Amino acid sequence: MVDAVHEGQAGRVRQDTVCRRSGVSVFLLAVPALLVVVLGYSVGYTVWDALGAPGSPEPAGWATGLVLLVVVTWLLVSRQRRLRRRLRRARARGDAAEAARLRAELSRGRRRSRS
Repeated sequence: MVDAVHEGQAGRVRQDTVCRRSGVSVFLLAVPALLVVVLGYSVGYTVWDALGAPGSPEPAGWATGLVLLVVVTWLLVSRQRRLRRRLRRARARGDAAEAARLRAELSRGRRRSRS
């Protein structure tokens, strides 16, 4: 984080934190997504090239990367939905131990600091 120093009233100096959530949160999602796409691209490119298929392996690589990104996103979203659905059912049954376990499982996926 970058700290900017501003002159306050009566000559006091105060510090404001710049870019609290705006720029950093974009990278928290973009970097893993880009890594998944690049992994899929390299696998698709390599397979296309190894098979000796006609044409450029570039479109196959990008298509494979985007398909892998969609699959990984779908798996993560469906896991969260499945855990929430199980939590609602456990609460409806009155199963406190299972509800506590599922709450812990759901909160484990969110590792955000509250500072």
